[in-house]
Amino acid sequence: MKTNAEAALPARLIRYIKRRLELYLVDPLLLRRGLRPAGYIPLKPPYINQRFGYDEEDRIKEAISLIDPYSMSMSSFERMASLWQQVRYLTRCRRTPRGCPR
Repeated sequence: MKTNAEAALPARLIRYIKRRLELYLVDPLLLRRGLRPAGYIPLKPPYINQRFGYDEEDRIKEAISLIDPYSMSMSSFERMASLWQQVRYLTRCRRTPRGCPR
């Protein structure tokens, strides 16, 4: 008779394998067809390699590549793109003689 820990091991292994198959096989196929996750865009390779139509998207992805991988799991591409655009806006305003419009 199996204990609870022994019974849970195959279930965890199956979930792990299923998620890896989704991440590396199914998700890239869906992304190539133009679909994207409903909630947010994860900062993982299959997703980051796609185009999403943001201004300065290549520079945003370049900056994301400098971030610690652990920190990337706690954010999304939308949040990083929004932060990038806010910083760019403030940088442009700082360069103008009159500053940002209020």
